[in-house]
Amino acid sequence: MKYCTACGHSIANDAKFCRECGEKQIIKEIVEPENVQETETVQQTETVQQTETVQQTETVQQTAEATNIPRSARKRIPPLYIFLFLLGFIGPLYMISSTIVYLFFGTLFKFASSVYVVLTVVMSIVSLTTFIAIILMMLKRKKGLQLYFISQIIYVIVAIFLSVSLYQEKGGSELANAIIILLIIPAIIFLIIFRMKKFQEYLH
Repeated sequence: MKYCTACGHSIANDAKFCRECGEKQIIKEIVEPENVQETETVQQTETVQQTETVQQTETVQQTAEATNIPRSARKRIPPLYIFLFLLGFIGPLYMISSTIVYLFFGTLFKFASSVYVVLTVVMSIVSLTTFIAIILMMLKRKKGLQLYFISQIIYVIVAIFLSVSLYQEKGGSELANAIIILLIIPAIIFLIIFRMKKFQEYLH
């Protein structure tokens, strides 16, 4: 119940006019917030979108920073590896060229033994695969390291067999010693170096 603002008689709360004096009454309408939930949903959606936009912007900036790394800071080939690669190039090229010379003059003057011809041909083929493996390793391909190991193991086995055969011949000890010093020992050293963990990390 409430009272008329003009005459003071009691009237209903929702009455718009007084039934005694007919005076119009002021009614305060309470508007319930119907769109509160919708407003909260919109605000949450906007917050999520802003968060995603910020994350995408940060990702783009990080990518741009990674792309714009100066060349001096990028990973280069260490000088020691360059030296080893150069030696790896020279060894196979020398072996291939000496095999060609040996086969040419050995066939021409008929002093080349069939066993030695086969062994030198095998060593030259292995030297060629070693040459390819060195190129792949310079390109940081792990397959190049695998090919190098296989080639050099075959190379060392054939060189040992060749040196042992020369030791059994008269006057062949000097050549056998040269094969051990110039071919077998450097090949084993290279296998140990390229097997090291630090070099394998370089290929990643």
